Amino acid sequence: MREEKKNQYRVITFLNREELDFLDELEKDIFFSHGIHIPRVKLIEEIIDVFKEKGSLNKQQMEEELIKMYKEMKEEK
Repeated sequence: MREEKKNQYRVITFLNREELDFLDELEKDIFFSHGIHIPRVKLIEEIIDVFKEKGSLNKQQMEEELIKMYKEMKEEK
């Protein structure tokens, strides 16, 4: 689990329709299969952290890791 970041930076990005659809699909898959709503910004943060820790993953593995990390983050608060 990642530590709470002391310095956070705002990043503005432009996504094409395909990239935005990927995030939306991931968000909906997690919501409908686990009942957890994870906003896009949190998905992007968690995706970065998952890739830093695990490297390349398929979509199912990514979803599982995102859910696991998000639940751990919620429990810490």
